[in-house]
Amino acid sequence: MKKILTLILTALMVLSLAACGGGESSESADASADIGTVKVGIDGAYAPFQYATEDGGFDGFEIAMVNEISERTGLPVEYVPCAWDGIFGQLDSEKIDTVMCCIFPNEERREKYDFSAEYIYDENKFIVPKGEAANYKALADFKGKKIGVTGGGNSFTTLQSVQEEGGFEIVPYSDDQEIFELDLGRLDAIYKSPVFAMAMAEENGLNVEVAECPAVEEATC
Repeated sequence: MKKILTLILTALMVLSLAACGGGESSESADASADIGTVKVGIDGAYAPFQYATEDGGFDGFEIAMVNEISERTGLPVEYVPCAWDGIFGQLDSEKIDTVMCCIFPNEERREKYDFSAEYIYDENKFIVPKGEAANYKALADFKGKKIGVTGGGNSFTTLQSVQEEGGFEIVPYSDDQEIFELDLGRLDAIYKSPVFAMAMAEENGLNVEVAECPAVEEATC
């Protein structure tokens, strides 16, 4: 049986049962009891979608959404921070029950996992040092450049698919440190969600901006 990749699909099914009965139905209560605590695998460092708080908890758009679903359905949840390049292994080994993060549902993943309906529209773009956005209007402008990207995910695979056309070097990272490497001048660009990248830049005072080069792909998650 395919695993449910996000909690949203499971929880909304339970929620719909409760709604049909004009309140929490016996079916909803039974479902909550059968499922038990749902271990939700998260990146935990992907603001503004999800991030750690000073009190040791987590916050962000996706966290607030899951918390609301948990409250409405009675499904208790436990957030489990996972290294992004190993998060699918955690799911496959049943150390977590679901993954809650912006994940592109490519064909290979759809064959193995079930996805919820899309709830975020986002597209990765090239992020470059501030003042250099106009220097990169097309893939060809990255020829000979070093581009950082999170390894083990769709972003890395996408860059590989256009690497020959762009003629750039790919530098994989496992901990979202590439944006700091970019700010320090050790990379020429990174390939990442501009929403996340600019939130990180504002929080940490980094001098970066979104390149004018169009997105390589469009994605919803």
